Amino acid sequence: MFTIPTDLSVFSVAGLTDLFNVATKELRTLRASVDAATATDEQAERVTELHAFTVSVKNEIGKRNDRI
Repeated sequence: MFTIPTDLSVFSVAGLTDLFNVATKELRTLRASVDAATATDEQAERVTELHAFTVSVKNEIGKRNDRI
């Protein structure tokens, strides 16, 4: 299971992109294995956490690209 980092500032854009890809892969796999009727609370929470992380990474990369 992918460990979601709390501080994105320590990663380069390339590193953030790699983390985004790993999180997205886990998210897709998890979503494919459950549905709303069969998901446990833990699975639903993990989907939410992974989704929030991918949004945060996109925003962080966007902010950095805006500085260029």
